[in-house]
Order: sequence, then structure tokens, then C-alpha cells
Amino acid sequence: MQEVPEDTIRTGHVVVDSREACWEEAGDLLIPLKKGLISKDHVRAELGEILAGVKVGRGSDNEVTIFKSVGNAVQDVAVATKALEEARKRDLGVEL
Repeated sequence: MQEVPEDTIRTGHVVVDSREACWEEAGDLLIPLKKGLISKDHVRAELGEILAGVKVGRGSDNEVTIFKSVGNAVQDVAVATKALEEARKRDLGVEL
């Protein structure tokens, strides 16, 4: 499936959650790749590389950066942990 126009992918700086997963599943990248509009080198970085300071993220306010996530379990666990912490702090919900 493709959700982002090919021209946006082609001209933007692409950051992904996982290169391996995106090159298996992300139609937004696979379709332009198959058409020869981009190469696998078009992905600037993985999010973890930017957070670790290994790669640079957005360079200016004018730069278009596209984050493509196909989702992975560690992200789900991190978000769920934060949501649970906040719910406990605010005494929300019911723990089972």
C-alpha cells in the first residue's frame, strides 16, 4: 500500500524505524524503489541512529523529513510503558 506520494518520498529525507522491515513491507518506499525513483540509499537513517547521535536528523526548518514506520515490538512496549506510568500517576483506569 502507498500512502505518501512518490514525489514526496523522492524529494524528502526519509527516516525509518527499521531499514530491514521497511524494505520488506513499506509500499511507500517499495513502489518508488521498483520504479527506479529512489535507491535503498535514499533512507537517511533509522530513528535509533538519530537518537544515538550516529546519524543527523533534520538539518533545517525548511527540510522535509518523512518518518516511515512499519511498527516494531520495542516501540509498542515503550509507548505502552509510558501510557501505564501516566495512568498510574493520574490514578486512571483499572488494572487487571
